[in-house]
Order: sequence, then C-alpha cells, then structure tokens
Amino acid sequence: MAGNSSNITQYRNGYGLYPKPLLAHNGSMHRYNAQAVWYVGDSDHESFLNAPVGIPAITLTNSPDRYIHSNLDDLFQIDRTQLGRNAVAAALMAYTMATADGAAFPILAAEVVGRGEQRLGLNVKIALQLLAAASDRAAGYDDAVNQVRYAVERERRAIRSLGEIDASARGRVPALLAELDRRATQAERELLQSYQQLAGSGQPPERKLRPAELELASLRPVVTGTPLEFLLHHEEIEEPAGTNGYLAREILAAIDGKRTGLDLHRMAAAEVHEAGTHYYGTISPEAVLELLKSVEKLKLFRLKP
Repeated sequence: MAGNSSNITQYRNGYGLYPKPLLAHNGSMHRYNAQAVWYVGDSDHESFLNAPVGIPAITLTNSPDRYIHSNLDDLFQIDRTQLGRNAVAAALMAYTMATADGAAFPILAAEVVGRGEQRLGLNVKIALQLLAAASDRAAGYDDAVNQVRYAVERERRAIRSLGEIDASARGRVPALLAELDRRATQAERELLQSYQQLAGSGQPPERKLRPAELELASLRPVVTGTPLEFLLHHEEIEEPAGTNGYLAREILAAIDGKRTGLDLHRMAAAEVHEAGTHYYGTISPEAVLELLKSVEKLKLFRLKP
C-alpha cells in the first residue's frame, strides 16, 4: 500500500512516481487506496464465516465498482494494476502464513503486538472521549470500560493465534498475554482517574441495566444450524429496522456459545464507536434482542438460558 501511494516527501528521495511501483502495462497509475475494514458479507468468504465452527475469512473487494451487476460487468473493465496489487497482497499473506515457523515468531510477534498497541491506544482514546462527552458520567464510564475491554479481548485473540505457528511458539505466548493484561489494567486505571476528576467522586455507581439488557444478559446463544442450513436460510434473516445489515451479520458471526446476548451487544456497541456511526450506524440492546429472536425462529441458533 505504502509503496504504491506516493506523497510529496518521497520525491525528495529522488524516486519517480512510486518508490516500489506495481503498475500494469495496460492498467491505471492511481495510488493504491486500500484499507482494512470491519465485517462485510455478500461474497464467497461469508460461507466460511457462517460455518458452525466460524472459520476466519477475509475478502479483497474493489469498491465502489460502477460496473458490477450491470451489462458492462466484463473482463475488459478490470483495472489490471488493481488486480495485480490485490494478487500480490493475497499471495504474500498466504505465503507468510504457510511458511511461518518458530524462527519467524519474533517478526510476526513484533507485528501483532506492535499493531495491537496502536489499536489498543486508539480505543483508550475513544474511551476517554466517551467519558468526557457523557452527560451521565457513570454511564459514560461504563461505556468507556467496555470499549477498552472489547479492544483487549481482540488483542488477546490475536496474540493467542501466534501460538498456532508451531509447538515452539506456544511457550512464548503467555509472557505476551501477561504484558497485555498489565497494559489493560493500566488503561482501566486511567479511565477511573479520569472519571474521578470529571465526576468529583470516588467509585462510579453500578450501572442499572435496561429491560432489554437484562434479557440479553440472561441468554447465551449457540449455533444449531448446519452450513447447508445457513446457505439456504441466511437470506431470510430479518434485520431490525435501522440496523446496519453487515453489523447484524457480524453479531451473529460472533456467537460462540460462550458470549451472552449482552456481550454481543457490548461488542457491537464498541465496534460502532471504533468504526464510526458513518460506517455502522447505531445499535441498541432492543435491536440485538430482536435480531437474536428472529434467527432462533429460523432454527439457525438457539437462545439458551
């Protein structure tokens, strides 16, 4: 991405249009406007996400595409440069994962932990902003703590995945997790200090749950549908009015038999704060409850008490 997105400073190094260009002879010379985004569906990778075991999957998608699903949706409309860049990105990801071994652990751990610090730092900033902007300081503090805990859990999963490289890598993971826990404790301490300064009081009162939140907390959804049933019935899922369809699918993809309905709502709310309402809109406990009850009717999930 960086190599195919020039900026004015690079010209001072004596480079031409791009320092490491990947340009097709009959393709465009546009910068590589690539970005990693949150959950998306409507592509072949979604079948893996919908599998009962929840196979991790990503898609490389060109968007917006003015020709897709039109009479001009043909090979001659493909940007050869963009196709080449995406092919290189996919090939390098596959090669890196396929050849990873114990010797690669330090490099991969540096990437995962370093990027994780950036992501966690962003969420600490969001948490402090939620607290500063809240008219109800106690509710703001609750949202802020949830934001950090959501981010920490994501980084915990990322670090644990390093242990899957090979047998020698597993023993190195606990130290990284311990450091993450130390950072998480420090972040929550910062939030408490900020709350005390803003509210002028000690410990925040326990937040009272709304009726929908109480009901969500009493449910632990589990996957019951087979991959075939998901393929046959996923189009019948009724998303609550005003709820982003992709966010609704991500909530369902996060069902693992361990998270409660309230956990799912808090995860979604934290992700909305991180991605932005321009990306995901908003999500309420009532909407999550309505979504879960609708998919139970399709017998794809069961809401265990």
